Amino acid sequence: GVQVIVENGGEARNTGYIGAPTGNISMTGMTVRQSGVLAASTSVNEAGSITLLAGDGLYTEPVNHETHVKRVGKVELSPGSLTAVLPEEDGLTASIGQPQSQSLIRLEGETVNVLGGSSIWAPGAKVALNASSNPANLYALDYAPGLVTNFAADAGRVYIGDGAIIDVAGLKLVPIAAAESAAEVNARGNEFRDSPVQRDGILAGKDVWIDVRNLITVAADRIYTPGGLLEVSGYLGLAQRNIDQRLTAAGSVNIFSTGDAILRPGAFIDISGGSLVHQAGYVNGTRLVGADGRLYDINTAPADMTYVGVCCQFDVDHSRWGIRETFSSNRSYYQGEYIEGSAAGALSLTTRSAEFDAKVDAATVSGAYQRTAQSQPAGGSLTIGAAMDAAMVIQPNNVVIVPSVAAPDDVFANSTVTGTFRDFPTPTAPNRVRDPSTVLSFDRQQTLYLSADLLDQVGYGTININAGRGPLDPNDKTK
Repeated sequence: GVQVIVENGGEARNTGYIGAPTGNISMTGMTVRQSGVLAASTSVNEAGSITLLAGDGLYTEPVNHETHVKRVGKVELSPGSLTAVLPEEDGLTASIGQPQSQSLIRLEGETVNVLGGSSIWAPGAKVALNASSNPANLYALDYAPGLVTNFAADAGRVYIGDGAIIDVAGLKLVPIAAAESAAEVNARGNEFRDSPVQRDGILAGKDVWIDVRNLITVAADRIYTPGGLLEVSGYLGLAQRNIDQRLTAAGSVNIFSTGDAILRPGAFIDISGGSLVHQAGYVNGTRLVGADGRLYDINTAPADMTYVGVCCQFDVDHSRWGIRETFSSNRSYYQGEYIEGSAAGALSLTTRSAEFDAKVDAATVSGAYQRTAQSQPAGGSLTIGAAMDAAMVIQPNNVVIVPSVAAPDDVFANSTVTGTFRDFPTPTAPNRVRDPSTVLSFDRQQTLYLSADLLDQVGYGTININAGRGPLDPNDKTK
């Protein structure tokens, strides 16, 4: 990753346009205010990223020599701003088997404010909003999970205001040619791994077309035609996809705070799955001639049948020249338009105290060929709380799901913090205190209330809630 640190940070502000095609945009200072447009892009070969780090100073850990800032400040996305990592529409393609590098947008400081009217848009990306008064915590989170640090409660805050949008949804209704519903396979020994009778038969070495929509998956390297004739996993990863087609699966939004997290009503987080639209057209296919005289579609052809020919294909031997030519007129068939849904993403909320009243969309769509549990796109996930190491967890004390929740008054966006930071290199924890009039009530510090109505509307596939850490001190109004 890219880390930019300044020794004496003032304010870094963007009010215009900064672009970095397939590159990185970094802004750093004790206050980072993004009021314009930041736009990186991701291609099939390179992922774009944006990092906004509020902090200054330079400290190198004495044991493992990790380097991070000494102090942390405030990151703000202002109303009307756009922070985006978009698909790079350069016409390039890559094989399905090539991993797609993931776009990243990371905002870090003691306070991370995503104000109403601001937008984060990054299809399929990871968005990380990380807040802590201890800069070592943020560095450990990003770069050095093994760094011994202190995840104790402090004045850190992530705030997402009414009207703010964070969108990492997969791209929807992306067109793909009808021909992509079939894959060409050169049938050899590995493809006949579970049908040995075919290894020396008429199919050996032949190029055939299989339908990729109804394959049977036993394992990642064991994918069969429905009749069991061919194992085709080695060929499925060869098909080419452009960047839009590779970004239909949603990304993740990770919210981390050693203080609190405020997700206001009217804020919107989109982790919904995208989709491909397979266009209408003709698709290549192959039929086989069985020893019984019947024609078999290669997709449903049984593995134990003896085959005597490939339909509409014949060979011509030119013995004089040592050349053998194969002529074929493979069967093609017309396919109507259909949709293929992709996986939804993940939302994680790692904090001890929170208001969670934002609207979330984690929906997916299942197409005509996604009717089994195995073929349906994965649903979105919600995770609350997490173990940072063997001795430290960051999670609410209690989580209560009620029919509906009345949101507290919004006193959080303009909160101020006073006190001292950790005095490096001493291990003393920071003594930072947030204005007591701008913190959650003691009841909400103790308990995270979730609205059953909002949860029902989201369409999560899984919800994982971690809670319980003992009571807070009722006299401590800073956490």
